[in-house]
Amino acid sequence: MTGWTVRASTEDDWQAYRTLRFEMLEDAPIAFLETLEQARAHPDEHWRRRAANTSSTSRLFAAVADDGRWLGSMGGFQSAPSREPYLVGVYVSPAWRGREHGMTDALLDAVIDWARAVMAEVAAVLPASSRWDALSVNLDSSGVERNKSAPR
Repeated sequence: MTGWTVRASTEDDWQAYRTLRFEMLEDAPIAFLETLEQARAHPDEHWRRRAANTSSTSRLFAAVADDGRWLGSMGGFQSAPSREPYLVGVYVSPAWRGREHGMTDALLDAVIDWARAVMAEVAAVLPASSRWDALSVNLDSSGVERNKSAPR
């Protein structure tokens, strides 16, 4: 038993998300596009909105301990110009880093599943000639690899 699960965040998670975000910014101050001071200045509504996961272009996943603490998070973001999803906000608390815990892989798997669904939606609305490009990206637990068998 791992003592944690990975799931999409909800608005009710806002305090746990905020706590982890502060930890992220303390641990890696230049990695997340804002400072700890900026993050601390955000009102509660900001944290509720970010944790709510209501955007159709992004999804936030958390590794949540049995007691409700967030131990790590990863997000997916789909940029309007490119339509391709990106991995964002990758963080795992230091005590939970390393392959022996499996947390990073589990979070990545959740984002990859979300990205596959996003790409399937994108492919459905693209002109037929563009669908092969959208579908020619294979996501697996080791990253992104172009499918060489897709027609060009």
